[in-house]
Amino acid sequence: MSIELIVILGTSTFLILSVLFVFLAFKFREKIVANQNEFYKSLIQCEISERQRIAKEIHDGIGGLLGMAKFHLSNIDELEKLNSAHANEIMNAMKLIDLANDEARNISNELLPASIIRYGLKGAIEDLVKIYKPNFEIVLFFDCQEEISSQLQANLYRIVNELLNNTRKHAKAAKVEIDFIAGIGKVMLHFSDDGNGFDFYDKTNTDQGNGLRNIENRVKLFNGKLNYTNNQGSIYNFEFQL
Repeated sequence: MSIELIVILGTSTFLILSVLFVFLAFKFREKIVANQNEFYKSLIQCEISERQRIAKEIHDGIGGLLGMAKFHLSNIDELEKLNSAHANEIMNAMKLIDLANDEARNISNELLPASIIRYGLKGAIEDLVKIYKPNFEIVLFFDCQEEISSQLQANLYRIVNELLNNTRKHAKAAKVEIDFIAGIGKVMLHFSDDGNGFDFYDKTNTDQGNGLRNIENRVKLFNGKLNYTNNQGSIYNFEFQL
């Protein structure tokens, strides 16, 4: 066998092995990414299930006990015959129970919005609109033609809440538009405001940067897409596969 032939065969073998190695490495990386995505989805589902359990325990357990305590205090016989000091102590105790009940409700709602459980995603977002509407005008369009998993519903709710909160704190906007469309195997969320805008990728503002990192992480966990533009305000376009 000639030296030239040996060199050609050796080079060809090396190239074939190199291409095979690159191909296997690429497939291996794809498998790792797919496994990571499945792991993150399972993690989110576990988190949401645990949030539901804890929120229910707080609402039904602690909230119920506080309500019963107030009921018993309010039914103390002849409260008006007690001296003013004792009567004031009981009234103060009832006010503290109300505050504790409100706090328990807020914590429960923070763990998992009760409005999602009660009214679904549309009702939950409409509740957010009511909360933030004193700060700026909000135009909401909602068209859902397909079923959305509870994990993705909670994720979308958190994204909208984070965007509204950032707009309230930083944008000085007068108007916000939210378009939510679910159909043909995907969910599209459009959010825009007419505020002063900012560099989405500049995280030097710690408060705002944390909120934006939360949004980015929520998009990545569901293999979503996010497109941001800054043109006379901020424009966000999200897309998630169903």
